[in-house]
Amino acid sequence: MDFENQKMLEVMFNDKQTFALLRRELTADATVLATIERSGLNHEFALDLLSQMVLHKRANVPTMIGLMKGHFSSLQETANALEAAAHADLVDFDPTTEQFILVFDVDADTQQLLRQYQYLPPMIVPPLEVTSNRGSGYITVTHDSLLLKDNHHDGDLCLDSINRFNRIPLRANLDVVRKIRNSWKSIDKPKTDETFEDYQKRLKAFERYEKDSFFTIALMAEMGNRFHLTHKVDKRGRTYAQGYHITTQGNCWNKAVVELAEPEYVL
Repeated sequence: MDFENQKMLEVMFNDKQTFALLRRELTADATVLATIERSGLNHEFALDLLSQMVLHKRANVPTMIGLMKGHFSSLQETANALEAAAHADLVDFDPTTEQFILVFDVDADTQQLLRQYQYLPPMIVPPLEVTSNRGSGYITVTHDSLLLKDNHHDGDLCLDSINRFNRIPLRANLDVVRKIRNSWKSIDKPKTDETFEDYQKRLKAFERYEKDSFFTIALMAEMGNRFHLTHKVDKRGRTYAQGYHITTQGNCWNKAVVELAEPEYVL
């Protein structure tokens, strides 16, 4: 079993490392720390704000309130803190576009790491057995809830079913990847109620997803083209594959790409 390479993949690509990396880099900058200190704002809020700005570069007021509201008991408190952050020069604010704009960025090496981080690729070894409602099957991800969204509980889950799904070896159909291009709904032109700017964002998101999907598939092929998807359940017990670039539950193209590593004739 290639557990060393599996662990390497988890360390290289796990996007859950993003905020820890950003906080480490931002707190290493004396100017950032001095600006936070002068602002009088809560350090956790300030670091979270600066980290979000590194990721988004610029964002409108509703977006930032939505991202930062967890720090406060009301939306108005969140808006007030964002206004204070702009006055303290932690962020810029453009009143014309009503957008917050990045002030403190991270260096090129950190940006490269951020581009490398992604939703974890499938496992190249059979997932570890999950034995409680927290775990994942991955070697380094041990405290994830096996319930999706905010529905965690410590009651009974059908763990044997999750483990059975996880054990199924899969492979990528490389002929599909080579010959058929993925597509999203209405990706060829703007929707009737969509601005051209929003269409461009959606198109850019598709192109990024397509590029990252090709990379992940090529990575799996290089590793032997035999992999496993991990699974979680929703509050009603329905099982969902935890794949993003490679998944059995995406659109038609996603489903066509993934097949059993050990196919059998069904009579």
